[in-house]
Amino acid sequence: VLDRYACRLSPSFIQAWRGRLLNVYPSLLPSFRHSTSPIRDALQAGIRITGVTVHFIAEPDTDNDGPIIAQESIHVTPTENEMQLESRLRTLEQQLYPKAIDMVASGKIIYQGKKRVGKVNIAPTIASSAY
Repeated sequence: VLDRYACRLSPSFIQAWRGRLLNVYPSLLPSFRHSTSPIRDALQAGIRITGVTVHFIAEPDTDNDGPIIAQESIHVTPTENEMQLESRLRTLEQQLYPKAIDMVASGKIIYQGKKRVGKVNIAPTIASSAY
C-alpha cells in the first residue's frame, strides 16, 4: 500500500507484487496523471470538481495509469487555496483508501492485467432527449 508514491519501483518488485500494489493519487485519474503537483495544477486550471483515486501499480515506468480501484470526488470552492484543498483531499483519501484495500483483500476487486474485474457500479445511459 503506497501513499502518493512518486518514485519508480523496480520491474522485479512490481512483478513480485503485481495485483497487490495499491497507490492513492490526489486527482481523478487520468486527470493530471503526470503532474508532480496535481492539486496546484487543478486549481490553476480552474477545475471545479476534483478528487482522489486508488489504483493498482501495474507496470514499471508508468505514471499512475494502473487499473482504477476506486474514486471519490469533491467540489472545489471558488475561494479555496492549495492547502485547504490538500487537507480536504487528504481526509477523502483517509476514507476511501481503507475501503479500496478491503475490496482488494476480500477478493471483490481482482487485478487481471490492464483491466479491473469485480463488482462495479455501471452508470445508466442517459438518453439524449433528457438534455
